[in-house]
This record gives sequence, structure tokens and C-alpha cells, in this order.
Amino acid sequence: MLPPKDPAELAEWKKQYPDVYDVIETISLQQADGRAKQLEEKFQFLQEQQSQIAKEKAEVQLLKRHPDFAEIRATDQFHEWAQVQDPTIQGWLYDNTDNADLAARAIDLYKMDSGITSNKSKPKSSDVKKEAAKAVTSTKKGNQISVTEKKIWSVEEISKLKPGQFEKHEKDIMLARREGRIKA
Repeated sequence: MLPPKDPAELAEWKKQYPDVYDVIETISLQQADGRAKQLEEKFQFLQEQQSQIAKEKAEVQLLKRHPDFAEIRATDQFHEWAQVQDPTIQGWLYDNTDNADLAARAIDLYKMDSGITSNKSKPKSSDVKKEAAKAVTSTKKGNQISVTEKKIWSVEEISKLKPGQFEKHEKDIMLARREGRIKA
């Protein structure tokens, strides 16, 4: 008995040997199911590995931006703060496994609310002088100086700041928080 070589011969062979054809088809289906199951297991394993790698990469990025995050995460104060935040911010912290930027923004907000200052480089004295000059304006009379109104920040405005911008305004934001100049 020679196996068929093309679809027409296969149809003829199936008519001639229906019982044999059914047995061969059953065996083929079982083998195909076994291979499909193996491929599905390998695919699932690779997806889990890829997810784990993305999570670890995000954690490394987060620790570069906030080296103290491990200590912060271990405190009850941090988790209590997170519980009273908007669900979006909670998601940045608890449901987010691969976006370090969102987690870092939430930590920035926590530090700002808690009055924790970062140990990043201090601003240059020329930057401090420029900021001081912005806060003071001279009047037309020449020798009288008036202080401009202090900025009122919004939480939305702060959350939209890029990390570099946040660092630039961090002192003013912290002062505004202490003075109650941050609106919801």
C-alpha cells in the first residue's frame, strides 16, 4: 500500500480505506495537539520571561532616579500616603510594572508632599542669584523694591513637569507646599 501524493489521490485513497484513514487522522490530530501544547507552553514561558525583564529594567531605571526608593517603599508612611491619592497615582505605583517614569513621578509627588529633599547636586550660585533677581523687581522710583507675588502651583501642573524641570523648581515647589500655595 503506497501513500497518496496529491489531494486527488488522497481523496481516492480515503474512499478505498476509510477505517485506515480515520486512524491515521486521529493519530495526526493527537500529535498536532501535543506539539501545539508544547509551543503554547514555550510561548507562555517566553512571555513571562519578557515581562520579568521589563519589570527589572524599569526597577533599575527607577532606582537610578530615586536611589532611596527601597527605603521609602519599606515605610508605612509611604503606603498610607499612596492610599489617599487619586487611583491614577496609585496605579502608577501598584499596577505599573514596566513604566519607571510614572513610578518616579509618583515618588516625586510623595517626596514633595512629605518634605523629603533629594541629595541631587545643589544649584549653582549664579542660578540662585538669577532666581532671587526674578523675585525682586524695582519700581520706577528707583530705590524702592517690591517683591512679586509668589507662584501658586497646581498638582496637575507639578505632575506634568519633566524630571529636569521638577529639579529646577523643586525648592520653590517645596516652599509652596509648606506655605500652602499648592491647589488641587
